[in-house]
Amino acid sequence: MAASPVQPARPQRLAARLAARSASAALLIGLAAWAGSWLAMRQGLAALEQVAAQRLEVAAARLDAQLARFDFLPSLLETSPEVMQFFAHPADGQRAYGVNLYLQSLNAIAGSDNLYLVDRAGTAIAAADFALPGTPYGRDLSYRPYVRDALASGRGHFYGLGVTTARAGYYLSYALPSQGTALGLATVKVDLAGMEQEWRQLPGPVLVVDEHQVAILSSRDDWRWRPLVALTDEARAEAAAARRYGPSSLAPLGWRDRAEGDGQARRVQVDG
Repeated sequence: MAASPVQPARPQRLAARLAARSASAALLIGLAAWAGSWLAMRQGLAALEQVAAQRLEVAAARLDAQLARFDFLPSLLETSPEVMQFFAHPADGQRAYGVNLYLQSLNAIAGSDNLYLVDRAGTAIAAADFALPGTPYGRDLSYRPYVRDALASGRGHFYGLGVTTARAGYYLSYALPSQGTALGLATVKVDLAGMEQEWRQLPGPVLVVDEHQVAILSSRDDWRWRPLVALTDEARAEAAAARRYGPSSLAPLGWRDRAEGDGQARRVQVDG
């Protein structure tokens, strides 16, 4: 009689099936958990992006409004005959004193940090703070970009440290023309320190960067005057010539993009 073939043990086959099903179930559960986590993260990031975008829009609008308050001030001096005639007689002490007092009163009414006149050579010939230490009155400012730009194109703007006061500010300049020729320019300086104080009340840090990608305004003091990435030699040379950042070491913030958001937001790494 032939021997019967050996049959696999049923318990072993059942165990194998259970193990396979358990592995599949575990995989499905893992995939479902990952998908749920990914979806929750995406939704969370989308919500954060929306809140951040709204906060940024409000901060930018308030900054624009603050600067717009003083946009008219330099051009207003064009309507003053005393100011326009003074450019022809800058050495006249009596005229200079009168113009200085006029700038002082106008600056006090407007609430700007300073208001002054610069001749075509780049020298400040009158200033609202003429009687105070650190005034630009009598100083050569020809190396400042806002002076060159206003004389070349009619307007200039610049943010940087004050050379005589070491206080940062936004400079807005306007050429004062006569018969098609600029006699000189008027410059208003706006202090934005109060804006930074407001930003400190927001839930996240805020910073503004200039054309060199240097943080010129920030709700964090340790981020101010630091570039997102290391400056090129050309940028450092220009900044030194214009005296933009004072004695700052310009240590990079080490700004690194980590991931793009769905909209304009990005996830970044800063200072490690």
